[in-house]
Amino acid sequence: MFKTKLLLSIFLFHTLLLTHLYATKTKEEIVWFQHQRPPWMINEGEYKNQGYGDKIRQIFEKELSQYNHQTIAITPTRFYKEVKKYNNLCYGPVIKLKTIKGLFYWSKPLYIMPTQRIIVLEETFKKLGSPKELSMKQLLANKSYTFGNIADIKHYPFDLKTYRKQKNVVTLRNSGATNSLIAMLQKKRIDWMYDFPLFISWHNKSSKQKKFYNYRTIKVKEAKNATKIIAFMSCIKNEFGKQTIEQINQSLTQKTILDIRTLVRSWQLDEINTNEFNKLNKKLFGF
Repeated sequence: MFKTKLLLSIFLFHTLLLTHLYATKTKEEIVWFQHQRPPWMINEGEYKNQGYGDKIRQIFEKELSQYNHQTIAITPTRFYKEVKKYNNLCYGPVIKLKTIKGLFYWSKPLYIMPTQRIIVLEETFKKLGSPKELSMKQLLANKSYTFGNIADIKHYPFDLKTYRKQKNVVTLRNSGATNSLIAMLQKKRIDWMYDFPLFISWHNKSSKQKKFYNYRTIKVKEAKNATKIIAFMSCIKNEFGKQTIEQINQSLTQKTILDIRTLVRSWQLDEINTNEFNKLNKKLFGF
């Protein structure tokens, strides 16, 4: 009798296990593009999947629990080749840039961020006259200051193609280019860069260096009419993507939006950026 019960228990256990494995295996899958741009997305190393963008993606993965989820490491250079490979692709949080707008269906807004800034060290800031705003084109024309930028990144306020030939312009193409530029800024191999201040915040918090660097940020005249930095989730432009975005939109309650906002706010560089972040989001969402 005991053996019969034991065998029955083993049989039931294996049946349930196989049923679970089959169900898992036969689930549809969503592929998510994941950059190496901490603290937005982190696809490798000690802090893998701990970017604020990764944590936002994970919120929606839970809401889309009927799917298996796979992340694919991506670089700006490979983006347009890779996007053609997947009919089950989602991507985000990301800005609705003109270059990718037509490739995806887009969710309702998640958050808005202050625009990118010129980023310099305190010493350079004083040499420039402690400005609140500068023309990026005029600064590029000044050969006394070396600019560091990232190839194939689309967030600059104008096309940098002609400027990249200048001797005072350094262009990087590696996956960890942002951190490399910050390191070059510290070593005074470049004098300025253009990016979101929160990338500096990440570098300060994650770096093990003991020396403290005082960064200053400057608004850019040419960015006044640039695309607003509003983040969305996106999914490939087919029936699968349309249905997935509808599900994501259904999950975007006020609580979810506020939870997302908290994740992004924690990486603002200083009180000035944090206050602007709060003001922009309250204006956009009404809360």
